[in-house]
Amino acid sequence: MYFYLKQFHFNTRQKTFVIYCFFAFISSYLFAQKSEIDTIIHLEEVKIFAQSIPKFAVGASIKKIDSNTIFNNQSENLGELLMRQTGIYFKQYGGGMLSTPSFRGTGASHTAILWNGININSLSLGQSDFSSFLVGNFQNIEIQSGGNSALYGSDALGGSIHLGSEVDFSSKKIIQISQQFGSFGQRMTNLQTIFGTKKIESKTNFYQQKSLNNFSFSNRTTKGFPIETQNNAGYQTTGFQQELNIRLTPQKYISFKSWYQQRHLEIQPTMNANEDKNSYTHQFESNLRLVMDFVNVNQNRNILLKLAYIDDKFTYQSSSQTNTKRGIFQGKYETNITSKLSLQTGINAIFIHTEVDSYAQNYQEFRNDIFALLHYQYHKNFKLSLNIRQAFINQISAPFSPSLGFEYQSNTKQKIFISGLISRNFRFPTLNDRYWNPGGNINLRPENSWSSEVSISTLYQSNTKKWAIKPKITAYKMWVNDWILWQNIGNLWTPQNLRKVQSSGLENEIDIVYQHKKINFSLKLGYHFTKSINIENENTINPQFNLKQLPYTPFHRFFSQFNIQTKNSSIGLNAHYTGVRFENLDNRNDILGAVPAFFLVNFNCHHNFQYRKNNFGISFKINNLLNESYQNYLFRAMQGRNYQISLNYKFRN
Repeated sequence: MYFYLKQFHFNTRQKTFVIYCFFAFISSYLFAQKSEIDTIIHLEEVKIFAQSIPKFAVGASIKKIDSNTIFNNQSENLGELLMRQTGIYFKQYGGGMLSTPSFRGTGASHTAILWNGININSLSLGQSDFSSFLVGNFQNIEIQSGGNSALYGSDALGGSIHLGSEVDFSSKKIIQISQQFGSFGQRMTNLQTIFGTKKIESKTNFYQQKSLNNFSFSNRTTKGFPIETQNNAGYQTTGFQQELNIRLTPQKYISFKSWYQQRHLEIQPTMNANEDKNSYTHQFESNLRLVMDFVNVNQNRNILLKLAYIDDKFTYQSSSQTNTKRGIFQGKYETNITSKLSLQTGINAIFIHTEVDSYAQNYQEFRNDIFALLHYQYHKNFKLSLNIRQAFINQISAPFSPSLGFEYQSNTKQKIFISGLISRNFRFPTLNDRYWNPGGNINLRPENSWSSEVSISTLYQSNTKKWAIKPKITAYKMWVNDWILWQNIGNLWTPQNLRKVQSSGLENEIDIVYQHKKINFSLKLGYHFTKSINIENENTINPQFNLKQLPYTPFHRFFSQFNIQTKNSSIGLNAHYTGVRFENLDNRNDILGAVPAFFLVNFNCHHNFQYRKNNFGISFKINNLLNESYQNYLFRAMQGRNYQISLNYKFRN
């Protein structure tokens, strides 16, 4: 154990946490997670998990990743899964490298990432790397497209992604062991245990993923496009998660959640620098996240108190150090005013401390939010929500953020669902935006936007319920003001509130399912059109940049998923298309200014068999089945055809 800690260079704080998690793992008995094939004939009407996005998100476009998909893709990084399963575009800086989302034409920092209700985006960069999130780390994955700062505060301007686990007080003993092997030296090990009674529940998770990532690619920057081996692109991720839930009374429980992760990443060079060892760089990062909840649930009132601590460390090239710490308090009180009207009020308080080499000094600041949320159920087929939030931060005037949403369901046999949402949203400047030395701008205003959307869907279902079709279309429009841009002024790069952006689009999706005896067939199709244009830049020298598509925002995204599923086996084919993206605002459509469109096909199959209380599973995947040579970010190579095989063992008592 000591040798293992030593080789990863843990400090005293990290060693203590790792040892704690190790003994918690041993004490959990060795129990496994149950894997059952979810009923799919009911489409999204089935709730696999208790909803973590609150009921006050009326009118929002929400998508849930079901438990079967999570289980079958537990060794994937979250960016890869969402790129395949949704219309969200992820900008990737190479295979296994930095991966950031773009909702509806907004940037990476316009997405709030909430783990068990806490925003875990980097305070210095304002974003999260989805290549460092493994799907198997979460029981619950939910996505809300469109802004909703009234519910989630800063960053929720373009969308939000909710990650977490569920509390289940039932008697169980579970162990799950998974091992994956893949191309380019990829290895993934995962151990999970769950021990539960009607009074206490303990969950422990250990995982390690590593890859040499030495794939072959066609070098588009060299004459003749020679085949080269990718250099300096390896990575290793190691992490522990521990959760303890204690039931105090039938109405009250307390929960402790911890998550420590460290990641060493060689930063993949561009194609033209692949052979230049002087250009190779690397980084090391570690994240410690702790959350404690107290929950009191009664018939007419609910109380939630939450304490959290997050410590993010980032080291670039063994020299540049970034360390941000935050303590968080959340308090929520919900009551039923009448049988139809619910009210939730609350406060969110954050204390931030920085230790960053590139800042002139260590900074401290307080951020506070107060909010009130109303939910009105006019009758069983129509409901409304009205939410408001006001945020406060040192030296910054945050905008007042309301939202109004509705949902309607027809009484006819042919069900029609209509929903809509209008909201004002905001994003605080990052710590780097304000304090970077030299260049930070302490006078930056928060980015703010108004957004609106409306969705219409229907459900066709046979009388025997053997087949069902559910189409859905969503139209949206967003206006963003004071978009922050870094620009060169007198040989000094500094951020300014310069850009005004207008984003609009259509999201079309259809789910088709058919059940024949004990075989389920499912097909999901989606097409997203996004037009996100620069309206104007203040003091711009090049007005021709106006009305041009924003960099790395594809007009077109298409995705599809076809599955055949039985009780113990499944086979699936996934395909997704991403249109041309431009490197700059000039929308230059040549080899130096445009990233070509790409079309990827992925194959997967799974088989489980059970012996008494033991469940064994094997999965096989072929990614990039057609061996497409493509780039997601200009001149950053991506992996060609590659293979993965996973072995799983589960025991449940």
